[in-house]
Amino acid sequence: MKKILSLVLFVMIPFLSSAQSGAEDKPEIRVRAEVHKDKIMLRWIPSTTKAWNLLNKYGYSLERITVTRSGKVLEKRETKVLATKLIPQMTDRVKELANKYDMAAVMAQAVFGDDFEVGFIGRDDISRAVNLTQMREQRFILSLYAADQCFPMAKEIGWGWEDTQAKQGERYLYRVKSLVPEKLLKIEHGAVYVDPAEFTLFPKPLELNSIFSDESVLLTWNYSLLSHLYSVYWVERSDDGVNFKRITNTPVTRMGENQDVNAPIDYMDSIKNDRKYYYRVAGITPFGTVGPYSDVVSGMGYMRLTKAPHITESREDKDNSGILQWEFDKKMEGILRDFQILHSENDRNYTVLDSVDRSARIYHIKKLGNNKYYRVRARSLHGENVSSYSVMIQTIDSIPPAVPTGLQGQIDSLGVARIHWNRNTDEDILGYRLFRAYAKGDEFTPLNDLEITDTCYVDTVDMRMLNKQVYYAVAALDKRYNMSQLSPAQVVIRPRKIAPSVPLISSIKPYPGKNVITWVTGNEDYIGGFTIERKLSSDSAFSVVKKIAVPKALTYEDTLGIKPNCDYEYRISAYSVDGVSSSFSPAYSVHTNLAKSGSKNIVKFNAKRSGKDVRLSVEYLVDDIESVKLYKQINGKYLLIDSDFYNNKELFDKKKKDDDRANYMLLIKRRNFTPIKIEKSVKL
Repeated sequence: MKKILSLVLFVMIPFLSSAQSGAEDKPEIRVRAEVHKDKIMLRWIPSTTKAWNLLNKYGYSLERITVTRSGKVLEKRETKVLATKLIPQMTDRVKELANKYDMAAVMAQAVFGDDFEVGFIGRDDISRAVNLTQMREQRFILSLYAADQCFPMAKEIGWGWEDTQAKQGERYLYRVKSLVPEKLLKIEHGAVYVDPAEFTLFPKPLELNSIFSDESVLLTWNYSLLSHLYSVYWVERSDDGVNFKRITNTPVTRMGENQDVNAPIDYMDSIKNDRKYYYRVAGITPFGTVGPYSDVVSGMGYMRLTKAPHITESREDKDNSGILQWEFDKKMEGILRDFQILHSENDRNYTVLDSVDRSARIYHIKKLGNNKYYRVRARSLHGENVSSYSVMIQTIDSIPPAVPTGLQGQIDSLGVARIHWNRNTDEDILGYRLFRAYAKGDEFTPLNDLEITDTCYVDTVDMRMLNKQVYYAVAALDKRYNMSQLSPAQVVIRPRKIAPSVPLISSIKPYPGKNVITWVTGNEDYIGGFTIERKLSSDSAFSVVKKIAVPKALTYEDTLGIKPNCDYEYRISAYSVDGVSSSFSPAYSVHTNLAKSGSKNIVKFNAKRSGKDVRLSVEYLVDDIESVKLYKQINGKYLLIDSDFYNNKELFDKKKKDDDRANYMLLIKRRNFTPIKIEKSVKL
């Protein structure tokens, strides 16, 4: 059979796409069913091209297994072979269907045709091999796509079945088996479970929408929600909302392999403008069942607004008013609602000034004010808007704005000056310019080239200058760049940033537990105090000992943790009343005195026998003891038996069997004194 069909199809049908998704290493048969009142309709497909080719040659078998009857599971399931061998064969019925249905012809050409040409450039062996492979894929894909739209042909060539012998009260498992020898290819059988009492439901298509425009309408509806049931759709149109006719020869499906799965299906129809049309759609299952119709949508096409107004004249009139004049295509005036006059201060944010009749071509602006940019916008009856290019009407203005008031400012210790003033009330204020001078009577220098739109400014002052005062003045600038006179000068006091001279340490005298430091200064009247730092000579970094907020201080006694017989280094700096510090003086070294050895009569150390133990206790007679450790002589050496006897104060030491005497020693550390030892011996 030779029947040439020109088809360019790029489709994704749910039943078909499931076949294409099958892995080549696991060919299988996939089955689906549709249950009607008087019959059960079955369809099946192979999952791979290779399986399709072999099954077309060797065929399928179909059997029905009764699983339950009257609600009870059968102990011995009943199996009935419905078809021993279903295989595509060229028959008169196949030829009849191919001549009757386009999709039947596609199936016949794919299965029985001598040629199924696909476009491919090249004539060498590799090209022919690739071409052959593509031809097989095309036969496979297009035959399954066509079968989804022509169930009679699918049944005739062994890809479908109608079971009219099913009984209510029974449930079945339909199983489709491959007759391909396993040595050629093992193909998993397919199965589907069916209850004849559970009829397949056919919901209506959802979310049908229409977008009418110039001589066209775009119809869209939800595809993914019912894609498991409907693969293609009929689109129908009506002029009166009652009598509908199909407007396509073939059903409509969603186009494009790479579509988003949630994307709607759409169809574009050509119509005449200014006439009302009604539309509805119905889904078609792969078994040819046409579902219920969707809700009806309606609307009219209309001429689109494609021309924009063109402003031909824009000028200032007397008394700060203005004139706008424009042109517009007379042919499109009938679809207009009106014209809108738009204005803006900055040619960016436009607002509506007024609306005028669609026949108007001139507009008188009563007061130009601050809005110097204008546009004319045409509005259609269907909601479309098209605007002209913007024009500027420049008014003549030579009157400067008022002098700004309320100028004030402060300068912090880092030299940052914060200047602020009151906002002008003039309607056409563009901004401000700020001026500065370092001495009274000097000429003011502008600080900014561009206008300041706010009423504040942050300036930086050189704190190394000797001037204690800085002078500021501000002027206002309008949108015609007319500048006001300068405001009265505002004096701003500059904080002092000069550090005091470096003080020098003249002497350090060591005493037990303290060092007395003496220094000299430059006697500046703005000294705020001094900072003294200290470190042990073995340390790497100084740390602050004391910050003295006494400007006239020249001496300090350091008693903070002074250790005897150690080398210390001191240094000192001065800071001003504004917090500016001088450098530190050169380091001055001192060696501290040895602490007194002190008397041993600072504690009462008791050691007495108590049964088989020795009771050791201590009583303190002074309050400057830092630590007490208790030792016991063992094998001629004193070993530590209590590291915190200062707090424990009592200990019971157990006597060893052969000992006849026990010797103990206290090691006492006292603040600002050298450690002392007290020994006790107890006869056992």
